[in-house]
Amino acid sequence: MARIVFTAIAKADIRRALRFTVRRFGRSQLVEYRALMLEVRKHLAENPLLGHRRDDLPAEARVFHIG
Repeated sequence: MARIVFTAIAKADIRRALRFTVRRFGRSQLVEYRALMLEVRKHLAENPLLGHRRDDLPAEARVFHIG
């Protein structure tokens, strides 16, 4: 299984998204969204070539939208 590495900026973005979610939609949606993010992270670790590349990111980076 591949190891997923998040940059400090990506970690901050995730934290910001989760804070927004709890403020806007409440704790139950936060729990659901966080579970979805963990599930997708596992899925990506098992299938690291999912997602797509972007010209503005390093060649080894991929983007995979959820939600």
